Amino acid sequence: MLFRSPHEEAPFAKVAKKAERIVLEQGGMTAELRQEAGSWKVGHSTGSFYAADGNLVQALVAGLQSLQLDAEMSTRADRAADYDLTLDSGMVVRLQDATGLKMAEGLFGKQAPDMAHIYFRYLDKPNVYIGRGVIRGDLGRAAVAYWRSRRLIDIPEAKFQSITTEGPGFKTELVRTSTDVWTMNGKVVETGLVDALVGT
Repeated sequence: MLFRSPHEEAPFAKVAKKAERIVLEQGGMTAELRQEAGSWKVGHSTGSFYAADGNLVQALVAGLQSLQLDAEMSTRADRAADYDLTLDSGMVVRLQDATGLKMAEGLFGKQAPDMAHIYFRYLDKPNVYIGRGVIRGDLGRAAVAYWRSRRLIDIPEAKFQSITTEGPGFKTELVRTSTDVWTMNGKVVETGLVDALVGT
């Protein structure tokens, strides 16, 4: 097996944290992540954007920043499918600035048998590299639903002032009367129980 040193050992390291947009493409599907006012949104370039799961985006950015290409595995275009490095099977990751200008891009293939490395190539070249620092799971999927935040309420706990629970035949109202005092229907209640409810 022939090994060659890659031309660029860390293709995303310098720009991963600076990118304002991350475009993911796989098998005809596309998802775009955009940073707006310090938080990430996800959607399609022509549609609506929704709150993205910050932990998933953080794992993606950290993985891209850590990617190191160790060796060149192949220069043959006909070997791309062996590494899942086709546009149908691989994951295209494109980093852009706020105006949509491309900063870096590449195609990620399958995880190597040792599960510590991943196959990678540049979109404009057939050369296949083996890299480390990112796993395929951190790249997620090119689907808006995958990246959307699952939080129904995005309000800091300290800003909760009242919680009303209502059902057939009953209504219960919790009201914050001071920083750490809550009342239920006018009577002081145990703070720990309310904190658990607010946290949930």
